[in-house]
Amino acid sequence: MARYGLNTLQGGGTSQAITTTFKTSLALTAATAGPVTRGRLTDVQVGPSGPPNATDCSIVYDISRQTAAGTSTAATPVPIDNLSGACATVGSTCFTAEGTITANSSLWSIPLNQRSSIRVFFDQPLCWPAVNLSGLAVRALSPTTTGTVNCQVYFDE
Repeated sequence: MARYGLNTLQGGGTSQAITTTFKTSLALTAATAGPVTRGRLTDVQVGPSGPPNATDCSIVYDISRQTAAGTSTAATPVPIDNLSGACATVGSTCFTAEGTITANSSLWSIPLNQRSSIRVFFDQPLCWPAVNLSGLAVRALSPTTTGTVNCQVYFDE
């Protein structure tokens, strides 16, 4: 099993401003062709990437299941061990249109102050099936700020 990394700065897209509804920053999905593999998210880091809002506020981060792709920038996951083969999981960042998120499928959610970031290691990895376009979406929302957020994920396949 190989480990890969992906973050919102890969792919050259522009991070989109968060709003009062969830906005996807990064998604990992099973490929539509070629080897379709399942994956296991083991580590996530999230935090704001722009200047803070004038009024102190919160940002809610979330990881939910996704079943269809949205409009985004393609980003190639990078192998942590450079002897690993190419990644079969599809990486997407900087969403301008949301994918289809499975209702009531949040696997992890945390509200943080707009000046905070966090890194989480999952004892039990968050898995997605080897089913076309199924995967996980890392999302954020805020009732107040319209700044941008970045995230970094590490996963196995």
